[in-house]
Amino acid sequence: MEPVKAPAPLVIISSSPYIHCGSTISAAMRDVLLSLLPALAAAVYFFGWPALSVILTCCLSAVICEALCQKLMQRPITVGDGSALLTGLLLAFCLPPELSLGLAAFGSFCAVVIGKQVFGGLGSNIFNPAHLGRAILLASFPAQMTTWTMPWNTAAAEAVTKATPYTDAVSSATPLAALRLAESAWQRGLNVDLPSLSALFWGNVGGSLGETCVPALLLGGIYLLWRGHIDWRIPAGYIGTVVVITAIYGWLRES
Repeated sequence: MEPVKAPAPLVIISSSPYIHCGSTISAAMRDVLLSLLPALAAAVYFFGWPALSVILTCCLSAVICEALCQKLMQRPITVGDGSALLTGLLLAFCLPPELSLGLAAFGSFCAVVIGKQVFGGLGSNIFNPAHLGRAILLASFPAQMTTWTMPWNTAAAEAVTKATPYTDAVSSATPLAALRLAESAWQRGLNVDLPSLSALFWGNVGGSLGETCVPALLLGGIYLLWRGHIDWRIPAGYIGTVVVITAIYGWLRES
């Protein structure tokens, strides 16, 4: 009689991480949200209440859309982890200050539902949800997405509002667009004033809500470095590449 063989031990294979570091999704999202507070404050300071309205609309819409989508798909509702709030805030930082609130809410819907939940939710999406929401808005409403307003505390904006007190906003070009127009004007012998380096550094120029103020972004980046959420080599490599290519391009144009 042959001896009874013991069954082979079961091998359980699960997805990473295999060793938990103690960090949680909620803690990571909280740190990223905290890092964005300086940029949020700068956006409200330079662009006023319209900017705050766009930010609140995007954040609230993102949270509501995620909760409703997960409810309809019979998934656990995870809005408490802060990822939907972060998606809404990042989307708002990619938008013009005077964008209509309806379009801001639509962008949050596209970001959360199409860019995130359709692919399985947090960690399964193949695109950045906020950037996908912005891409859909830009493709669908190009005029509204490329209409930039000037910060209220600039001399030009103050002059216009004094001349026309009922003005809601003063449109302006972004620094890169202004540079392109200025180059064309210089070739025709016209003189065009460009934003100063100080204005470009502090963020007193037209642009998206979260892109203009350099000190605010640097503070957020330093905080994330300190908390260990990002590796300094990635932003350093990216920014260094831009500096090198820009320097080579400028040298070639002057030679």
